[in-house]
Amino acid sequence: MSERQKRVIWVAVLAAAGMGLYPPWACAGRSGISTAIGYSWIFSPPQEACYAPVVDTSRLLIQWAIVAIVAAALFWVGLPPKRLVPIPTLAASCSQFPWVQVGEGIYQLNAPGMTVFVEMNHLGEYEAYRRVGNAAPEGLLKWDKPADAFSYADSMVPDEAVKLMLANARRRG
Repeated sequence: MSERQKRVIWVAVLAAAGMGLYPPWACAGRSGISTAIGYSWIFSPPQEACYAPVVDTSRLLIQWAIVAIVAAALFWVGLPPKRLVPIPTLAASCSQFPWVQVGEGIYQLNAPGMTVFVEMNHLGEYEAYRRVGNAAPEGLLKWDKPADAFSYADSMVPDEAVKLMLANARRRG
C-alpha cells in the first residue's frame, strides 16, 4: 500500500469520526415526522430547538457512505501501476534453468518430454503451466509476482529431467 493510499484511509477514518462526534440532529414530532435541526456535538445535543432531539441517523449514514465512496475512489486512483520487470534477467536470478522468451510476455523452458511456460496475462498476472507433448496444459496457477511464477515453474520439472538439464548445461558451459 502506498503512502498516498494510507493517507486516504486515515483522512476517511478521521472524517467519519468527526461526523460521528458532530452529527446531524433531528426533532421527532408527534405525527412521526422528524425535522432536521442542524448539527451539534454528540454529548451536547441542541436543546433550544426541540424537547427531545435525536441523532439523524439516516443523514449520518448518507454522509458516511459518501466519505466511503470518495475514499474508495481515491484509494483506487492511488494504486501504483504494475511495472514490468525484465523477465530474462529475473528468470536468471530466480531460476536454475535457461528460459527463452518466445513472444511478448511468454517465456518457455524446454525440458525432456515437456515444455514449461510462464505467461503474463492481460491482468498483469503471471501464469505458470506445463505441456507434455500435445496434451492440454496442466498445473496452471496464477501469481502476482514473476519470481513466484518462475519458482513454481521450476518445481514442475521432474527431478530426473533436472539432473539431465543441469548436466547438459555444465557440458555446454
